[in-house]
Amino acid sequence: MRYFVKKYADGDTFAIETSDDGTLVRKKLKGTRGVGKRISAYVDLIADNNVRGAEGVLEALTLLTSEIKKRKKVLAKRKTIGPKNMKTTA
Repeated sequence: MRYFVKKYADGDTFAIETSDDGTLVRKKLKGTRGVGKRISAYVDLIADNNVRGAEGVLEALTLLTSEIKKRKKVLAKRKTIGPKNMKTTA
């Protein structure tokens, strides 16, 4: 099994199930492809197409979810970097 999920900067999501080599779209899950749109998150998931593969994906996603939640907490504590508080060197 193979899935692609793209989360665009504007909030839109594009998700599909493809063939193992990614050349054939088997199922459209959500949204439409945003050609030229900025991607803020991208997931390419590949697993054996059986119960063991599905279990492995769920275990991996549980681990990643935990790690990403930790990262999000750290990022939330940092000051936002933007034009008002960016320092430049000349």
